[in-house]
Amino acid sequence: MDGVNSGSKRACWRWSEYEQPLWLIVSRPGKGQPPWYVLTTEPISTQADAWTIVFAYARSFQIEMAFRFQKSELGCESPRLWRGPARLKLLLLVSLVSAFLLTLLDQATEGLRTWLLR
Repeated sequence: MDGVNSGSKRACWRWSEYEQPLWLIVSRPGKGQPPWYVLTTEPISTQADAWTIVFAYARSFQIEMAFRFQKSELGCESPRLWRGPARLKLLLLVSLVSAFLLTLLDQATEGLRTWLLR
């Protein structure tokens, strides 16, 4: 990611219906990539502050994409479970499968991962 331009002007906006000031961070992820515009209520006074917000946003986006993948690939959207115990069982089963899949990312399970993906 390209850094925040140290020569750029800092700007703080106030919205008439919102009491807190809003800060706009423009991050350029790389050549040919569109910039990210992140609006935050966290005060930005240094480049390090801006990087902290950008990395937190990027991480939250990764988590959101992981949840979206799990919901679609593990079939969490299709079952019609109306009662609490049945929903809890499905949630526990999906959590177990998700934890197992995450363990496959560890170097120690390289052999198991290779065997499963053959």
